[in-house]
Amino acid sequence: MPRARNHGQFGCPTYDQARKIVSRFGGERNLALLIGCNRISVYRWSYARPYGSDGLIPTAQIDRIKDIARSEGIVLTAQDWEPKRITYDDAQLAAVKQAAEKAKEQAAQRALERATLRQDINIAEETALALAAIL
Repeated sequence: MPRARNHGQFGCPTYDQARKIVSRFGGERNLALLIGCNRISVYRWSYARPYGSDGLIPTAQIDRIKDIARSEGIVLTAQDWEPKRITYDDAQLAAVKQAAEKAKEQAAQRALERATLRQDINIAEETALALAAIL
């Protein structure tokens, strides 16, 4: 099954270049700290288009990554930089789609719980204001 931190919500990437480079640095967070960009930007490299760069590292970041790898002693080979097309079978895509649906359901449930909590807080505030007006 493809590794999708976005639970398939933003699709499966076409290429594996970003996955290989990010793994050499120990993850999205570590790479983002080293190159000085937002970690979400690095996550988006693994999102399918139009949400991300489809598994490819943006060209504006490549030289910076190479310089930092050199200074940090991280070995990046030519094979790491070569983007290879990822092929998914139907079972993998179905599993990612199912995970995306589950993530959407969980997000909707959390939103409903937050809305209920906000309503409870509003009712309590209104009650407190009414009591304060009486007293």
